[in-house]
Amino acid sequence: MRAVIGGLVIFVVASALVLVTVRHHNRDQYSTYHALQVESDRLQDEWRQLLLENQTQSQPRRIEKKAIEQLGMTEPSPEEIVVVDLR
Repeated sequence: MRAVIGGLVIFVVASALVLVTVRHHNRDQYSTYHALQVESDRLQDEWRQLLLENQTQSQPRRIEKKAIEQLGMTEPSPEEIVVVDLR
């Protein structure tokens, strides 16, 4: 009888230790998941900002304005246009 009770006590203690280990692992995994979810949200926001910036920067009027103001470019007159035959 003592052997059965001793075995049950060992089983209960081992079960408790396994339970504590599993719960700790679960909490650790949830913490990691939450941190990754926050990072994912941040990256999604950054991606939306980059898409918006890309759309803004690539508008033809904006490019033309930058070419004129910063590079001093002008549209060539018909006499200045040269057609090159690539044949």
